[in-house]
Amino acid sequence: MILEEIIEVKIINHNLEHYKKNGYDVKYGDIIQVKSKELSPGSHYKVNCVCDNCGKIKKMNYEYYYQITNSIKNKYYCSKCVKELKTKYTNIEKYGCSNVSSSFSIKEKRKKTNVDKWGVENVFQNQEVKNKIKKTDYEKYGDYFTKTEEYRKKSEITRKLKNSKIFENEIINFKRYKKLVMSYTRSNKKELFKNWNGFDYYDKDYIKENFILNPSKDSKYPTIDHKISIFKGFKDNISPEIIGGLDNLCITKRNNNSSKHKHLKTPKIINEN
Repeated sequence: MILEEIIEVKIINHNLEHYKKNGYDVKYGDIIQVKSKELSPGSHYKVNCVCDNCGKIKKMNYEYYYQITNSIKNKYYCSKCVKELKTKYTNIEKYGCSNVSSSFSIKEKRKKTNVDKWGVENVFQNQEVKNKIKKTDYEKYGDYFTKTEEYRKKSEITRKLKNSKIFENEIINFKRYKKLVMSYTRSNKKELFKNWNGFDYYDKDYIKENFILNPSKDSKYPTIDHKISIFKGFKDNISPEIIGGLDNLCITKRNNNSSKHKHLKTPKIINEN
């Protein structure tokens, strides 16, 4: 959309015929007022263009605006929104949802591919694949690589570099931090459930009626989850009040909660020596 409704233009040889064709009785040198959409397609007049998605204003030649909106047949979007909308429509076309990060569609697609190719949802469940891995490991290491001292040392180095575990000197502070987060979480629990629409935050299943299930045994029982995990909050030095705040809380099934941050929920203690 163009912000200016009426624009003052000067008639020159370049635009004379254009305005005559549009019903204006003009001659060379006249100065007239026209609607912005009546400007000559090749006009260099700078107009203020408003993004039809976010409202951001950008000044550009009308000629360029005319081109990118397909002769003003389409809406105008800023470069940022063009990218976001393109991603959104691509995700809808490929995965059936606009936000892939909040959907399990990719996971389901991967499962289907594995079933079609290997006959199992997870390729590592295939006996042929397992045998091949086992054979390779025994030929190279004499055992499964994950059981070797080399693997253990590499894993510890990687964890330290990525800061992805709770180390021995951090455990006391982590426990204090977690206790504070859970205190804020409990204080927000009532408000969270009060405003809840009944849908699982991650896979969008309706689970409000799942409270009739056994909370300790059934994986579909609704639980509270921290979108940014307690572990990440501690490592990134985020206030416990934020991690335990309403904006960071959601409700999901117990199995989604445990699998989402499986390695973060019960962080291992790593001896730095």
